[in-house]
Amino acid sequence: MIVAAATLITVLLAVCFAGMGGLLVPRRGNSLLSWNQSFLVGISITAAAFFPLSFLFRGAALPLVGLCLAAAGLSVLFRHPRIGFQPIQKLRGDHASLALCLLIAAIFAQFLVQNFKFSYLWDGYQIWATKAYVLFLHGAMGKQWVPPGSQERLAVYPQMIPLYQALIARIEGPFQWEALKPVFSVFFLSLLLSTFQAARTLVDRRVALAVTLLLALLPAVSTRFSVGGYADMPQAALVAGALAALLDNSSTSQADWRSPAPWLIGGIILVKNEGLLLALILCTIVIAYVLLERSTGVLARFKQHRGAIAAATLCFALRILTILWLHVDDPTYGPLDKQHLAHAYENLVTVPRLCLLHALNLREWGLFWPVFLLAAIAIVIVGNWRERAVAAGASLAVVTYISIFYFTNWDITLHIDQAFDRLMVQVAPAAALVIAAAFARLRS
Repeated sequence: MIVAAATLITVLLAVCFAGMGGLLVPRRGNSLLSWNQSFLVGISITAAAFFPLSFLFRGAALPLVGLCLAAAGLSVLFRHPRIGFQPIQKLRGDHASLALCLLIAAIFAQFLVQNFKFSYLWDGYQIWATKAYVLFLHGAMGKQWVPPGSQERLAVYPQMIPLYQALIARIEGPFQWEALKPVFSVFFLSLLLSTFQAARTLVDRRVALAVTLLLALLPAVSTRFSVGGYADMPQAALVAGALAALLDNSSTSQADWRSPAPWLIGGIILVKNEGLLLALILCTIVIAYVLLERSTGVLARFKQHRGAIAAATLCFALRILTILWLHVDDPTYGPLDKQHLAHAYENLVTVPRLCLLHALNLREWGLFWPVFLLAAIAIVIVGNWRERAVAAGASLAVVTYISIFYFTNWDITLHIDQAFDRLMVQVAPAAALVIAAAFARLRS
């Protein structure tokens, strides 16, 4: 009964997040894909606003967010929305696409079962659910995680997932740890929809469905940590959503601050600490694409996008201000001093060797990463600039995530064993897009 009630509340909150996203970023159509994008935009904007609300209203911030979301949900009802299923209707004569959809639905069903059946793994309980409990008790972000005068790195972890969970607990009544798990089913569905939406900007429907199924079939993505309450899979959902928005040429007013892309880039920052690296890589690739695609009128193009740039910059600024406000030092990495540089040099070969062993783990990844490597090379040779930008971003993210292990303060082997697969989950949607694009190019 706890899970049933929590699931209903989770879905209703997802609709409210979608309503919030639709108010600030107009939704194009009533398809399931459009609703999913509105959900990601809405939860990104809400999470970004939660920091200044916490600073201004203290313990009233969480109830205030709940009231705003309720108003957004009511606005959805008054506008008499309906979710369109035209894509499903179009599959009636396409048996291959229909079969792929059924297989994807089966994978989602197994995720639901595992998510309800299994309890939290370490970070799912110790970090995200516990942070949700702190927000539930205090109603705002702050330094309540540890006793006054002490520092704890977990206090500065981003707020998107705990905020969603704390809202569920506030609506349901007493805090129930089991009631927080349905959040991850919503994000897994969002990951699948966003991956398909992003793939459709590069390839045809069948290939897009096939690569979505490929991503869903990866045990590292759809089992273990993802059903154990970790935030890496939700991080992947935001990455896929941002890529879908950036690659969508049909979207109007992409230069406006009311376009989805800048808010989804901001949302990447608010899921996990590594989101700052992913967002910076994404912004770097976008800037490079603008500079390389057309050598003339570069300044005019940046002026055209000034609204979107301002929105993304605001999200970056709020995250940096949060870190400075909480003033927490993370002892996991660095600093970049002589000792750590010498340690990195000593392990110059060890780090990539250990990471390669995990990337070639057939039980977690199959042949996904070797195929990605070949696909990225193919895209460099035969792809267009958009496809090369995706391949460059995915490759840069993989290299960056491998590089951070050089400066870990943990035992390197232990750290890679515990973190590599989870970090790669965050990059997996972008890598899947590269595989899809390369397949389509080589087939033609």
